[in-house]
Parts: sequence; structure tokens; C-alpha cells
Amino acid sequence: CYQEFLQRLQVQASIVVPIITGKNLWGLLIVHECKGVRVWQTSEVELLQQVAAQVAIAIGQAELYEQARTAALTAQSKATALERASAALQQANQTLENEIGDRKQAQAALRQKNKIVKLLQAVAEAANEAASSKQALRICLEHICNHTGWPVGHVYLPDQTGELIPTTLWCLKHPEHFQRFRNATE
Repeated sequence: CYQEFLQRLQVQASIVVPIITGKNLWGLLIVHECKGVRVWQTSEVELLQQVAAQVAIAIGQAELYEQARTAALTAQSKATALERASAALQQANQTLENEIGDRKQAQAALRQKNKIVKLLQAVAEAANEAASSKQALRICLEHICNHTGWPVGHVYLPDQTGELIPTTLWCLKHPEHFQRFRNATE
């Protein structure tokens, strides 16, 4: 059936690259050549592999976002239940004080989880919308530094041997204060 479909499209050559999320095969990225027989260049194969890796990252981030969103909804549900319990316990002053303390902790945790959800959403959106992996990394680094309050963020990427190599991707709150550090690191 699939062979017949390819024959109808007059497919002469194909590249198939797996999209792997975690340790699982999520799908396949397939490119067809219909004009004639083609020998695929290494650069074309590598580009397709990079695209598949970016798609896998975006899928993974979307799944993480969904998990964080579910956790936030669960936390919201727990916070709502806590508020109902607080209304029922207002008659006793000591119980009320304990309930208020618990509510503040739940709300702080919820705000923190919501911040993380927003961070994950922004990172997922950046990965999905970026024109290049470098642009996606730069946007993600800025989001992470803004979220954590870190004054310095720097991206390292592995080379072919797995050794981490510094890149030119930085997020610096006060670039003038960290110029010597940046020069020494790059």
C-alpha cells in the first residue's frame, strides 16, 4: 500500500531519519526526491538529522510543559480545597492561623509552579519558533537567566568527542562587569 503510494508520487529517492524522544521512537522524518535518482549529500543528511533532533526537543519540551501544567492544575485543585477548609475553620482562632500559614505555603508553591510552567512554555515556544538551534538556545538562555535571576548564563555544547566547548552564546545582566570572565572563558 505504501509502496504503491510512493510509486504514484514517482518517488525516486528518500531519506528517513528517526525522531527519538528519550529512548523511544516517536516518528520518522522522511524527505522524498521525485524528479530523479539522487545521491544524498552528507550535509543534507546531517541537516535532516539536526531538524529531527530539534523536533524531538520540541516534543520533549511540550511533554514537559504538559506535565508541569497537570501538576499546576493539581496544585490549583489542592489550593481550592484548602480555601474551602479555611472557610469552615474560621471559628477557631488558632485553627485559622494554622490554615492561613498552610494557604500561604500552598500559594507560594503554586506561584513557583506557575512560574516554572510559564518558563517551560516560553522555552517550548522558543524551540518551536526559532529559525535555528542557536537562536533557540539564545532565547532559552535568556528566559532561564531571567527566571532564576542569574547575572551570567553561558552555553556550552559538546564536540564530536563529547567534550563541552564554550560557545559565543551569553546572557549577561551587566556585560561590563563580566567582560574579563567572558574573555577568559571563550
